[in-house]
Amino acid sequence: MAFALNNKTCKKIARWVDFANSLTGANRPPPKTLISPKLLPAPLLEGPPLVIINPFSAVREKESPLELYETIIDNLASNLRIIITGTSKDLEKHSNFERLFRRSNVEFFDATFIDLLPKILAAKLVISVDTALMHLAIASGAPTLCLASAAYVGEIVPY
Repeated sequence: MAFALNNKTCKKIARWVDFANSLTGANRPPPKTLISPKLLPAPLLEGPPLVIINPFSAVREKESPLELYETIIDNLASNLRIIITGTSKDLEKHSNFERLFRRSNVEFFDATFIDLLPKILAAKLVISVDTALMHLAIASGAPTLCLASAAYVGEIVPY
């Protein structure tokens, strides 16, 4: 899948590569962003098609309201299995998200990246705020949609 980077983003990437090269004395191009398939675990292929949603971030401004996720889920096919991922602390801070788990096809998954990666590899779509999970999904080649907040418009969005 190809995508276009805006000029500002390209300049940022070039600056970081130039900075790394100046520190190391090297003249290397930007690194590849995809993880080698040889290094990835086998995708978890059991059950219905999977969508993973990560609505939580340590940066509160990057989070979207519960109602957005309800709308997204309402507009996905009803035969999909939907995993909301995060930590138990995320659920404590966002207790209103519990109402998503009343839906028969939505569940919470609190796991390490090692446990989550096979699910990411099998996912039809990963929806996330700008977090490590989003970057892992992109690097592993999963179809990924980033929901970035308005605080970052003009900076590094859209993804």
